[in-house]
Amino acid sequence: MFHFLTIAAHTLAPDSAAVYQYWQQIAYSVASSHNFVRHTLLAFSSLHIAHLQPQDFQKYLVLTSHHHAIAISGFKEQVTSIDGGNCDAIFIFSALLVLTELGLMRPVWDDGSNADIDPVDKLIQQLTVVQNILNLWRDARLVRTEPMIRELVGHGRQPYTDAIVAEAKASLAYLEKINQRMVTDPDEQMLFSKSIRELGVCYYFALLRPKNWFSILRWAKAISPAFIMCLKARHPLALLILAQYCVLVHRISRNHWWMRGWGEQIFYHAVSLLDGQWMPFLRSAMAAMNEAP
Repeated sequence: MFHFLTIAAHTLAPDSAAVYQYWQQIAYSVASSHNFVRHTLLAFSSLHIAHLQPQDFQKYLVLTSHHHAIAISGFKEQVTSIDGGNCDAIFIFSALLVLTELGLMRPVWDDGSNADIDPVDKLIQQLTVVQNILNLWRDARLVRTEPMIRELVGHGRQPYTDAIVAEAKASLAYLEKINQRMVTDPDEQMLFSKSIRELGVCYYFALLRPKNWFSILRWAKAISPAFIMCLKARHPLALLILAQYCVLVHRISRNHWWMRGWGEQIFYHAVSLLDGQWMPFLRSAMAAMNEAP
């Protein structure tokens, strides 16, 4: 707990002292009365130590997996409904669950047990988890954690920045051109256009607030089940859109230790699934992936 309160919690809010204090004070208070939250904090902290001490990462990954499993099991056993007594515990548990799961996707930490899981399918699982958690946050009557969620997902107070809007649009304009050129089914065109627009929103907020960890997950909030099905079917344009998302993950991963490595792995795997006619459309994305984060 000491590592979380003094070090790891700061990585959750590097650009907001107020939110950092929320994580420190509320997380500790809630963990004292909810065992599954305590184990979630310990799992997240152990994974962060593995990041800070790569020479000892195996030892801390074992600890992470141990606490992570206990947290999930405890949550399933103890939470049968959402009420005023557990809603804040559910927020803290679910937020750290997502970040721990993303952190565990780092390729250098893979012990081989997930060798049979396709990287694209692994990300699809995480996007689905994020969607479910966002629905949970929307429906729960949160008490003390409401300011944290407002700070993470709210965007009404953010300034409108022309330069960032232009950059986000430029990053994705070529995808819409490919959509119009290569996709002949009108319904599919509309589906991909919407997914590209939503990725543009994700780009905007990630570039506007690169240290806000929720920005990169915003896309999961908006993508449709139909687009997920296209990813599962390995539709070429869906893979191209996913590759561009991975470029954004790569770009801002320097601000978030749990994002390191897996964006690159998924990008190159998605590229390997495309045939030669799609390769010319990947030049700018490949160049961006070769730049340092």
